[in-house]
Amino acid sequence: MLIFAAICIGCALFFIVSMILGGGDADSDFHGADLGHEGLEGGGDVAHSGGDVSQHDVTGIPKVFSIRVIMLFGMGFGAIGAITRYAGASMAFSSLYGFLSGIVFGAVGYSFFRMIFHQQASTPMISNSLAGTTAEVITAIPANGLGQVLASDNYGRNVYLAARSEDGSTIPANTSVTIISFSGSTVIVKK
Repeated sequence: MLIFAAICIGCALFFIVSMILGGGDADSDFHGADLGHEGLEGGGDVAHSGGDVSQHDVTGIPKVFSIRVIMLFGMGFGAIGAITRYAGASMAFSSLYGFLSGIVFGAVGYSFFRMIFHQQASTPMISNSLAGTTAEVITAIPANGLGQVLASDNYGRNVYLAARSEDGSTIPANTSVTIISFSGSTVIVKK
């Protein structure tokens, strides 16, 4: 019984600490990753420090085997295992019920985390405060067409924006540009 209780208490403490200190399931931190234009479609925070990894999905959706879901599994396993063992069940029977209960606890927690995640806004709020800032062209801007730039907002988060050149000229990828203004959801840039 003490083994099951220790598993439950240990997992509960680790879960509580991870919830208080934050981080985890919906935060992404890619050191050395250069994300393509699909990088922030579902939200999520991305730290960019150079490198060449392109077009990874960084939606931030909680994972089935995230540390929090695993800790919920451990809590269910330990709690039900301790209760059934205290009631006089064998170690094998207690382990089986603990395992099944752990799956239920983990599934309920995972569903809760997904529900909370889907309640978050998925569209970043972009303001004219980016006007005058420097951005990098990550998808070439064709003549009189749209490309894509990467800029940093006031909070240091990477923001991928559709971009059009000010004079309609072509701007190749990996070029530094200045954001002039916004036109709807598109930024106007110049070399």
